[in-house]
Amino acid sequence: MVVVHVKAGAEEEEEPQLQLQAEFLYECSSSSAVDDVAESIADIHRLQSKILHSLSPFVRTRLLPRAFPGAAESHRDPALVALERAVSEAESYASKEQVLRNRFLSPRALRDHITSIERALVLAQQEAPPGFDFQSLSEHQLHDRMRLWWAGKELASGKRLCDYIGPNEKTKIIVRLKPASTEA
Repeated sequence: MVVVHVKAGAEEEEEPQLQLQAEFLYECSSSSAVDDVAESIADIHRLQSKILHSLSPFVRTRLLPRAFPGAAESHRDPALVALERAVSEAESYASKEQVLRNRFLSPRALRDHITSIERALVLAQQEAPPGFDFQSLSEHQLHDRMRLWWAGKELASGKRLCDYIGPNEKTKIIVRLKPASTEA
């Protein structure tokens, strides 16, 4: 299997269209279609970003401080402790640290963490303020136009990964996830 080290985010000299930095590992076959790989990578990036840049900050900055104002650890509501634990576990799983540990992110596991946070929110009877919609963050809408870049070239739609890296299944490549309009 080919190990794809994905880096996403605006570089310092680029326009900050994709301001959120992300990094993760993805595994696929060298014969995989570029379109399928790009779709899977964009999905993982979207889920990772939802955890790290929308759900987690929302819970940590808006819900938990109000729920625990000066409360001692032993006097915390168990449902809110469960919410805090769900957020911590999701952050840990979705973090860049997984790259250092050589662990791949799974879309299924990311979805499970998001579901755990949402369940914990319901159990804690905390609701988002009116008008706050996790799905409508501007970052989310960039994923439909994302492209993969490797070795200074955009990986073209309709080709296979092996057209670029060869048939070797024991390869590790680093790709950059960029908006479609971004030049190399």
